[in-house]
Amino acid sequence: MIIPMWIQKLFPRLQPSAIKMELFQKNENGTYDETKPLEIGSYLQNIVKDSKSDDISGNGDKAYQWKNNFVSDDTKHQFAQFTFTPLSGGKFEQNSYTYANYRVRLTAVLLDKSGSELDGTKATDYIIYTNARIYQDMIDNN
Repeated sequence: MIIPMWIQKLFPRLQPSAIKMELFQKNENGTYDETKPLEIGSYLQNIVKDSKSDDISGNGDKAYQWKNNFVSDDTKHQFAQFTFTPLSGGKFEQNSYTYANYRVRLTAVLLDKSGSELDGTKATDYIIYTNARIYQDMIDNN
């Protein structure tokens, strides 16, 4: 996730920040109800930020959150890399989960000294992945 440059210009010094990860399922209407996040730890495994699993809060219920310090530098960017493994196959089916598209939403925000969000500093982006099953009986091998 890239922190927008206008945020960096407003807060050029060391500033507490937070990044939150949430998961949403595409519903039958073709939309994502972002008021109802899924239990992220049940769908995504091995969630890691920047090759480290430290500085994480949240129990996998509705979101994971990382807190760190935003430091502006000459590149005018701050990057965060995330890796995770979506649950699939037998374990996915045992939990009676739905094959569908899933949206992983990341939200970055700067915090004040008390840990509250600073107005106008929130940036959000997402990726979509598909969990699908291929019925091999339908494939003609001839």
